[in-house]
Amino acid sequence: MLIPIIQQHNDNVKALIGSGYSRPTWVKYNTTQTHILDFLRWKYHVSDFDIRRLDIAFISELEFYLRSQKKIDVNTNAKYIKTSKRSFRNASPKNWLDKNPFLGYKLKAKKTEREFLTPAELQALEPRILL
Repeated sequence: MLIPIIQQHNDNVKALIGSGYSRPTWVKYNTTQTHILDFLRWKYHVSDFDIRRLDIAFISELEFYLRSQKKIDVNTNAKYIKTSKRSFRNASPKNWLDKNPFLGYKLKAKKTEREFLTPAELQALEPRILL
């Protein structure tokens, strides 16, 4: 089943906080798990899903759900899909999946322009950083 695999991955990340993972990374994985659970309830009316049924259509529908129901921006949505991919990565080597469901899936993201902070803005932040 899907949720125990995600939960095991998240538990492993939590155990490695400070040794390769940070707390915000663990929170991101837990948030992704919550979104997947909500999606399963919304789309399939179930609380778990047979991992052997994971395919590109599932991922596309998850992405649609996140954008349409959760109103998540396209770039944040791409981050959740990427996080999902990492959570499912352990399933293929254990032969739980015949093939990688993300194979051929193209993440959608839009290019953003980031502005740099001015020297005055950096200077204003400096006392806070040192604390």
